[in-house]
Amino acid sequence: MLQEHLVDTPVHHEDTFILSITGSDYSKMHASRLLESTLEGFMLNAPKGVSRIMFLRNILVKPLGLRTSPLGCPVSSLLSEDASNLFADQYPVLSQRVNDTNTFAQVVLGADDKHLKFRACVSAEIIDNDNIEFTLGNRVHCNNLFGRFYMHLINYVHRHYISPTMLRRAVDYVVLQENLNIK
Repeated sequence: MLQEHLVDTPVHHEDTFILSITGSDYSKMHASRLLESTLEGFMLNAPKGVSRIMFLRNILVKPLGLRTSPLGCPVSSLLSEDASNLFADQYPVLSQRVNDTNTFAQVVLGADDKHLKFRACVSAEIIDNDNIEFTLGNRVHCNNLFGRFYMHLINYVHRHYISPTMLRRAVDYVVLQENLNIK
């Protein structure tokens, strides 16, 4: 679904992170429940390092009139008050999809700001009885020169720390909350 967003504008940044877990007896799981728990994990199990980075970022960008959030940018729109499209009757999303067998569920999060538009796609897929994949993909369009400069500054840390760490911590939360047997 991420490819369906920002289609009429150039994309200046894209990345995707996949975390697979292997275990047993996932046949009775529902991808929508796993995704709901993942979104909850982003909010309740945020990495302390990412939270510190966001605190510093918020101080630096607030005078510029940019949006601020205590959550890492890929999932910061989960704190939106927009209730027009809710996943699991609670999480604001731009779009959502669950397949007929409930083995694949995904949502698109995101927001528009002065300097850029960002979208993030989060998904949970039950591959088979023993494997589940969680994905976090990001897509950014820079609105102006400052947006390009901003993305250039954060690109390395975003790709190598923020997004993969946020996904890992959210999936850790899912494993605990859903009592998943992992190998």
